[in-house]
Amino acid sequence: MIQMTERFSEAGQAGTLSLPDVLIGVSRTLDLVSPELADHNLKVGCIAGQLADHMGWSDSERRTLLSAAMLHDCGALSTGDKLKALAFELALPHEHAETGYRLLRDFAPMTLAAELVRHHHVPWDNGSGETFRGRMVLPGSHLIHLADRLAVCITPGEPILPQVARIRRRVEKGRGSRFVPEMLDALASLARHDAFWLRTVRAEQTMRELLDGVEATLIGREDLPELGVMLARVIDFRSPFTAAHSTGVAEVAARLA
Repeated sequence: MIQMTERFSEAGQAGTLSLPDVLIGVSRTLDLVSPELADHNLKVGCIAGQLADHMGWSDSERRTLLSAAMLHDCGALSTGDKLKALAFELALPHEHAETGYRLLRDFAPMTLAAELVRHHHVPWDNGSGETFRGRMVLPGSHLIHLADRLAVCITPGEPILPQVARIRRRVEKGRGSRFVPEMLDALASLARHDAFWLRTVRAEQTMRELLDGVEATLIGREDLPELGVMLARVIDFRSPFTAAHSTGVAEVAARLA
């Protein structure tokens, strides 16, 4: 928290704010609703980011991928919905993905990331998953899908290395049907190294290391109102009791001022 405060202070003095710093804070907040969700969004980002690095994705591709991964489950309304998303086999998986897309799409720096969120549960289906409901599915969506399903196989609170063989068998069963074979090949190459798994469970530190490897998206003062609207939508969506609460408070405050 101190580190984040220092980054925000530096950004304020420079007149800009780092979007990744904001997204890390929001991602951690979303995962605080249950111990079973601990750092889930960040773990997915760590897995996807390491795979993208290994496959030689460009700086811009990795930047968009990490932004999307950190908020990929923002469209899950309740704690129950979020816990259901941790099941390996999902019923109606595209509902929360579509909602997440709608929450993020109107903030320009997150528009492309929102597209990755929208399709992050589309199965590869031996190539048919290149499109979904008449829309093109970007490779980043398929990479987040693989990272997400791998992350839900990790049992929290237990040493990671004894779990590796079980996890690899589970995701390998989805070769061609659920997951892109080339992405599973990249996973097989990385998964032989303990460092991949240890970095994955050291989620926030690894995420910062991955983000340091790409040029950060900077938010200027003129972008702050739109950023605030996006964050208000994501936060207020947590519960029907808080729907539009943040925007309502802002409207009342503005009128009082």
